[in-house]
Amino acid sequence: MAGPEPPRVAAIVDTSGSMSVLELQDCLAELLGLVRAVSSDGPAITVLTVDQEIQDVVQVRRPGDVPRLRLRGGGGTDMRVGLEHVAELPKPPEVVVVLTDGLTPWPPEPPAGLSGACVIAVISTRESVEWVPDWIRPITTA
Repeated sequence: MAGPEPPRVAAIVDTSGSMSVLELQDCLAELLGLVRAVSSDGPAITVLTVDQEIQDVVQVRRPGDVPRLRLRGGGGTDMRVGLEHVAELPKPPEVVVVLTDGLTPWPPEPPAGLSGACVIAVISTRESVEWVPDWIRPITTA
């Protein structure tokens, strides 16, 4: 017997200069929970670290992979870059989780490859929720 194929999942971690060490640690904790829930030696989660450009793109399969992620960046913030990148993957994700403080420009509409995807923004700054467009589901950690 075979069940349905697990969803393709991508996570975009904001590594811009506005992200504090504590916020980055929280992002890793959220990512760890996501990996445990979705992957657990199953399909990999595509993880991008992004400030105003893509810093790294890695495949994460196991919870033990999360602490080894390199959180490079520190520049300006533009999560549109990460969203556009995952939309252009050969098999775009069905679920995208953006881990950010929310201090970023957001695309008013989903990129073409994400039009049917569930996009969730996990935001550490409550005030930033009002800037999230309607096609993204915001969750605050503040």
